[in-house]
Amino acid sequence: MLISETIRLFLDSIGRSEEYEYYLKKFRSDRSSCFAVLCPDEDACQRGGENLGVALQYLQRLDLVPAVLLTGPRAEEMRRALTHNGLAITTFRPKQGRPPAGFGAADSGGGADSNRAAKPGDEVELVVALGAAVQQARSQKKSLAIVWEQESLLDALQFLSRQLSSRVYLIRMAGALRGVDSEELLYYHYRNDSSRSGILPADEAVAELATAVGQSVEKLHLSVTAPYNLIKEIFTVKGAGTMVRAGSNIQRHRGPAGIAAIDRERLFALLGQSFQKQLVDESFLERASDIYLEENYQGAIILESRPMGSYLSKFAVDKQARGLGIAQELWELAIHEHSALFWRSRHNNSINRWYASLADGTHFAPPHWNIFWRGVALADIPRIIEFCTQRPEDFVSV
Repeated sequence: MLISETIRLFLDSIGRSEEYEYYLKKFRSDRSSCFAVLCPDEDACQRGGENLGVALQYLQRLDLVPAVLLTGPRAEEMRRALTHNGLAITTFRPKQGRPPAGFGAADSGGGADSNRAAKPGDEVELVVALGAAVQQARSQKKSLAIVWEQESLLDALQFLSRQLSSRVYLIRMAGALRGVDSEELLYYHYRNDSSRSGILPADEAVAELATAVGQSVEKLHLSVTAPYNLIKEIFTVKGAGTMVRAGSNIQRHRGPAGIAAIDRERLFALLGQSFQKQLVDESFLERASDIYLEENYQGAIILESRPMGSYLSKFAVDKQARGLGIAQELWELAIHEHSALFWRSRHNNSINRWYASLADGTHFAPPHWNIFWRGVALADIPRIIEFCTQRPEDFVSV
């Protein structure tokens, strides 16, 4: 499907074309029933309804069908707030009164049957009815509003993330989760003690809800964002919210014995995919002193020990895993254990701005190297620049 000039101009305003085109291709190739489950709170529907409506209209024009989950006693008012902003939606109202373990029969027209006992096939009947509602919304190019007035939010999210989509966005006017310093968090890793202890008390309930959903559904993408940031959160690597995930299992490999245990073929495949270039000589790995490697080879940092500090030889993240926070996890572990680091990057590298935010200093060495350092002695900077400038290319030039 081609992107209209109007939509392309809008997407260009929030991120780079290679980012949103990558995500569009990824979302359209997904076999899930819906593109995502969007879960706005009442405030997001009432005060942010116009922003949310605009975001949903853009998703519709991109042929991405979301399911908008509305729960609680004011769910119908939330639905009316969305339609008040001109949003075209198909409404699905499950019959109420049964917990997820025994979902009652459902239809698309509403009504509650809280006294009816569950019977075999109820959950299947609900899934079939929900699937029909999705198809109706898709054929009519509408969003699907699921008005589940009596259902608990956690139960509904767990059910829908298994049945409709493994992408969930919790939408609130406050936007991203915040740390105790009130700064927005890009990532919240619920297996990480520092993440859990570093959350703003007012955000603990949302973090606990996200954690409960994440722990019960495998390979779930879940983030917390604001209505006005939803499209940016969806279509850019950096996003505009907080991604909530368990956190990566990062393995440390040190010295010749530790590095010998690495699957070199998988590591070199990661480097080739990440840099989109072929290595000149794979023997550079013999100079490595430390390697930090995500257990599924989705990301790696390769360090070399030098008198001036640790040289960051390679920093790679699998393209499919970008935006998941793996790069940040790798980086935090590396700087925790290596106080003095330096590295180089081509001047046209798209992540140089991020590198600059991590570094104490930077130097441009013509014709094409940006050199970065942090935690190094001032007297060593000239030697660092000389080392990075004279070091041979690791990849075949294109």
